[in-house]
Order: sequence, then C-alpha cells, then structure tokens
Amino acid sequence: MPFGDPALKALKDYLGVLETFLMNAPATKRDAQPLVLNYQGTRMTTRSVGRLIEKYIRLCAG
Repeated sequence: MPFGDPALKALKDYLGVLETFLMNAPATKRDAQPLVLNYQGTRMTTRSVGRLIEKYIRLCAG
C-alpha cells in the first residue's frame, strides 16, 4: 500500500491527538496502545471495523 509524506503527516497528527485524548480519558476507559478508538474511548473491535467497511462499501456501490 502506498504511504507517502501526506499520509505520514496525517498519521502523526492523529497520533498526537490520540495521545492527548488517552491522557484525559478515565483510567477505566484506557486501553494499551490502540490505534483507532470508538466513541467510548476504547479500542474498536474487529466487528466494529467490519461494520464501518461494509457501510462505506454500500455507500460507494450506490
């Protein structure tokens, strides 16, 4: 998968925001080094990621 400088910058920016969010999250909501969080501030499950992918596939398919 191509991963250029703009994508790297976006990922670094996101990780900075994520770190700030995790530092301010209640201890019970913290998870060990998640990359993507759900609305509760915890790690997204594989099922949640699958539902998002299915949603956007349907939207793209029309």
